[in-house]
Amino acid sequence: MAGPIGIGLAFVMGLALFDVARQSAIVVSRARLANDTAPNPDQPWGITAQTLPIIGSPEQQILDALWTARQAAALKPSAHRAALVASAVGEALEARPARPEWGEADLVLAYAASLGDSAADQRLARQALVASYGSAPLLHDAGLWRIGYGVKVWPMLGRSTQDAIMNEGVWMLGVDQSRWARVFDTFRASPAYVPFMLRWRTILSGAPENPLGLSEAQADQRQE
Repeated sequence: MAGPIGIGLAFVMGLALFDVARQSAIVVSRARLANDTAPNPDQPWGITAQTLPIIGSPEQQILDALWTARQAAALKPSAHRAALVASAVGEALEARPARPEWGEADLVLAYAASLGDSAADQRLARQALVASYGSAPLLHDAGLWRIGYGVKVWPMLGRSTQDAIMNEGVWMLGVDQSRWARVFDTFRASPAYVPFMLRWRTILSGAPENPLGLSEAQADQRQE
């Protein structure tokens, strides 16, 4: 019969093996995203964190949701595409509660839901977009997609989210000059272009955006 030390050692080893398996699952998912190619009907589209023969985790679920959504995005509208979107949304929703504020998970959910055809999918995508700015206001790698989607649904977003989108765009211009053309092109083709350029020029000039100290409601009234 194992003594307390033996039981404790077995428990520690078990935790270590669990962590190794979890990290391996994440590595596999990241590699799959990195090596992603055009859809192939022969590929196992049903692979998810649950079907992989390794221990899952919320992080792995989010990576798998992103991979599944990317496969769906490459397909034409069909029942198969809709099923992939539903799978990606489901995985993101399942993993999301693992952390109280998880901007990357919110963003993956927004991306997956934005591929859906229903009004409910689009509403969920906008809600997740708003949530992603609340928990991660600046994202370097995913920021371009988030800005692009944000300006696409610009009229349906609240003022605070619109401000967050413009702030991320301005921040991106400041940290990565190689993205200038893409950032400006993204805003230029949207109703967000004029307010974004005003924000950008104000920051360049160093002048306050609200020199009169008006409340947000008063500022909105002056602009109407």
